[in-house]
Amino acid sequence: MVTQGDVSDMDAMEREVRAIVASFGRLDAAVHCAAIWEWKELEQTTSDDVRRNFEINTLGSYAVAKSAGLQMVTQAAGGAIVLVGDWAIARPYRDFSAYFTGKGAIETIVRSMAVELATRNPSVRVNGILPGPVMLDPSIKVEDAERIRRACLLQRHGQPEHVAQAAYFLARHEFITGVSLPVDGGRTIWSGYETDRIAHPNYPANRDEGHG
Repeated sequence: MVTQGDVSDMDAMEREVRAIVASFGRLDAAVHCAAIWEWKELEQTTSDDVRRNFEINTLGSYAVAKSAGLQMVTQAAGGAIVLVGDWAIARPYRDFSAYFTGKGAIETIVRSMAVELATRNPSVRVNGILPGPVMLDPSIKVEDAERIRRACLLQRHGQPEHVAQAAYFLARHEFITGVSLPVDGGRTIWSGYETDRIAHPNYPANRDEGHG
């Protein structure tokens, strides 16, 4: 089943949840990863840029978690919610201030919703994933992709299945809630052999110096 709606519209997300329940009778798990990832120099960043990132990345995560969670609260078996953040909130890049402001709230949403929902039904859990770069855009230069690999403590690129396996694990585990799990090959804890390279497809390579 496919549904469609604006993630930043709480009423729309409630309608989508109702549509899912009308078809399947329940909602056992929700994994939310819709987001935007845009860069702009700090000097050029406007309140509209910050607002756009907030509405999609922050409010969108909140709206999905709230809508799915309040449905799960009504179910005897509860349910599980997994929100997707970003590993780099621990070491933000230059020129992504609006993005990181929005994404940085995901861990707080995870903890807050975990408390809100489990106090209503202790079988509802909320966790998060903080991925490193996976599925690099085809436009990323080979040399930059190689630098991204070397910036990973485990010396490899992340794959979609790494994130999917983490989401499946968190959705299934009955005794973990309120946790945001880095799935980044160790990038959060390691500064790398050299400067980080940003995997954004149109970010100028000569601007990311000093992102250690």
